[in-house]
Amino acid sequence: MWELMRDRLILFVLFASSLVSLPSVSLRAQVSAGELNLLHKLDSVSASPSVSAYFADLYFVTMVNAIRFFEEARDSSRLSIRRMQAGFAAYFFAAADSFAQQKNIPEEWKAYYADTSTTDLRHVLLGINAHINGDIWQALAQSFSYKELKEIRPIYFSYYSGLLDIYEEVYEAAYSADRSVRLAHTLSLGLDKWYGKRLLHRWLRRQMKIACLFHHDDKRFRKRLKKLKRKMRRMDDAIIRHF
Repeated sequence: MWELMRDRLILFVLFASSLVSLPSVSLRAQVSAGELNLLHKLDSVSASPSVSAYFADLYFVTMVNAIRFFEEARDSSRLSIRRMQAGFAAYFFAAADSFAQQKNIPEEWKAYYADTSTTDLRHVLLGINAHINGDIWQALAQSFSYKELKEIRPIYFSYYSGLLDIYEEVYEAAYSADRSVRLAHTLSLGLDKWYGKRLLHRWLRRQMKIACLFHHDDKRFRKRLKKLKRKMRRMDDAIIRHF
């Protein structure tokens, strides 16, 4: 019973992430040429007839929120954030380009592109799983040295606070709109909301941990990565079953 409830709560976190409404793209922060290029490319993909559009639309929203969240950050922090943004986006674009060119899809994204006729919600959830749990550690490991990862940890985890603000708004919207969310909230005595916040932080922490292990402990890295891939497959299976 708990395993079923846990799966439903995890799926809610993904579902809630997909409900964020598209904000105005008018940004007070000084947006770099690189960020503008990424936003333009995401916007182009989201407007395309490709199945990649489902995740590109959500990704566009997330990046706008990230730019706003860090608009008051120091220049050095902004540079680190921009490096992360470019690294993260590159993995999604690589998957989208592989699909468009009928090349081999990266392993993390195979479930997303396996059935192009399925619902947009399922694609969004599969995309979130692929990107958060499959891409982020790779982008961190490839974009930063072990020393740099240690230095950017505070910046990396500070975004969790911004995600919580978004999560609060999204949770309330989902609670009002979806009966299953209200049921999960009632059956869990409100623990579903708390669990969702903890889950977001756990995912981010795990990605940073694996990226650090990549640089300095190959044996532990391979062990953790194997475990992560099992978790991702289970998550993909749960998404396909329920959505």
